[in-house]
Parts: sequence; structure tokens; C-alpha cells
Amino acid sequence: MEYEPLSKEQVPMQVMTHVVPIRDVHVDMPRDHIIWSVFNLIFCCNPCCLALMAFFYSIKARDQKTLGDLRAAQECSDKAKWYNILASGWNLLVPLLLLGLVVLLLVHLGTSEGSFDFFGEDGFQTFMNLFSFNS
Repeated sequence: MEYEPLSKEQVPMQVMTHVVPIRDVHVDMPRDHIIWSVFNLIFCCNPCCLALMAFFYSIKARDQKTLGDLRAAQECSDKAKWYNILASGWNLLVPLLLLGLVVLLLVHLGTSEGSFDFFGEDGFQTFMNLFSFNS
């Protein structure tokens, strides 16, 4: 068999196209709030697991951002932000309520039955007598 080489006119030209995705530089990437979530998870003392939910949504927002689904990443980011706000509020509310309760207790004890000296010699005994049921 004889082969004839193809000339330039006979070589079919193949058109190669490449699509390069370019992100708009003005699109803000959603935040994942992961550091805030970890902080709340470590220092949180809430029974409702708000910090754990914030941490889960932060991880999910980061995963969605990596996959390129910015709409889902924004939704998870918003949920993580609100759970973090609730967890942080709880972290501030409980100690402030306890501090207020102690201050009110000390003010009440200071005004009832004369002066109250908790750190004196009979201060602790007087304090315990306030809560005893013996008349």
C-alpha cells in the first residue's frame, strides 16, 4: 500500500476552545465565621448547643464556598452568624445575671436586720441563719 502525505490544504483544522471562568471582582465572598464559632464552642456555657450549631454551619459555609456555590454558602454563613450572636449573647447574659443576683442579695442582706458583716466573726453564721427554717 502506498501512502500519500497530506498537503496543507487537505489537513482538517480542528478548532480548540477553552473556557476560563472568571469571577467578578466585585462579588463579595461570604464569610464563614469559623473563628468566632470555635471561640464560642470552647468558651460557651449554654445548654442549647448554639455554639455547636454555629460551628456546623460555619464548616458547611466553608465547604459550599470551596465548591463554588456562593448562594448556599451565603445562607449557611448567615445561619452561622445568627447562631454565633445568640451564643455570644448567652455567654454574656448568664454571668451578668449571676453578678446582678449576687449584688441584689448583698444589698438585701445589708438592709435587712441592721448591717450585715459577711466577713466578720459571725458573718457566715448570720448568713446561714437567714436560710434556716428554725424560728
